[in-house]
Amino acid sequence: MTDYQENKFINSTPGFLFFLLLFVFLGALLGSLLVKFIGGNDMQQWLFDQNFQATLRERNTLRSVQLVSHLFTFTLPALAFGIFFYKKSWLQAFQLNKLPSPVLILAGGIFLLCSFPPAQWLLWWNSQLPLPEWAFGMEESTARLLKQLLNMEQPSELLFNLLLIGVAPALGEELLFRGILQQYLQKISRRPHLAIWITATIFSLFHFQLAGFFARMLLGACLGYLLFWTNNLWVPIIAHLVINGMQVLLPWINPEMLELAGEAKLEGPPSLAAVLASTALMALTGWWISRQAVKNETINFKEDL
Repeated sequence: MTDYQENKFINSTPGFLFFLLLFVFLGALLGSLLVKFIGGNDMQQWLFDQNFQATLRERNTLRSVQLVSHLFTFTLPALAFGIFFYKKSWLQAFQLNKLPSPVLILAGGIFLLCSFPPAQWLLWWNSQLPLPEWAFGMEESTARLLKQLLNMEQPSELLFNLLLIGVAPALGEELLFRGILQQYLQKISRRPHLAIWITATIFSLFHFQLAGFFARMLLGACLGYLLFWTNNLWVPIIAHLVINGMQVLLPWINPEMLELAGEAKLEGPPSLAAVLASTALMALTGWWISRQAVKNETINFKEDL
């Protein structure tokens, strides 16, 4: 029996949830203190002034604030929780002790990419619901923030954004939500589909954006199924990284796409044919992954790393 299976706190639902929330809370609190030293108080102007155009220094300050906030809310609390409670078995507990095959990684990326048209349709449908004005206001603030971040004039800004928007969320969010929470819910409920959708719901709620709630929930569920089918957290991490990285690279290649980042609402739903075709391809890719994952060769890490 591994260390984490013997831990009484891990096997106790109240203890597990309490310590997980405690680690996240303490991490977020420490991160907020660091943000004040970086200059995070100026963000209010950048988020609510629609005509504000950040300079290079201000954009990098904004990126630094976002990176610190994300690392201390997701990545570091998840790693600290895992290492503290799972000890030498933390890689195994997170399902990080094996590397998936390149084919499986590619299939995972295709699966997640195919989820975008259905997610866009859900985003449009979600925007038609009678939500309070503050919900749309938060979505618009996030869109303006993203537009400022994606305004890249130098290669260094591209690299910073790949770290901030690509690497950090892919690693931190997957460690916390899929690596810890989903696997725990699956263990105590013995109902993997329920665990996936509960985790996806919490994942979406953590973004505090009701106007895009269902779209993010779908993307969270897709990442959850990648873990469930493959028993390997590297697959959703890399898929998450590739998809987020594309959102950075495309505006860099084609700056005209930057205007799309500033749009909080869709003018209309995506093509129904595109949604249906993507959904069918997503289902086919998911079926293939679920059948092939166990057959792919993997590389084992030493458990005591």
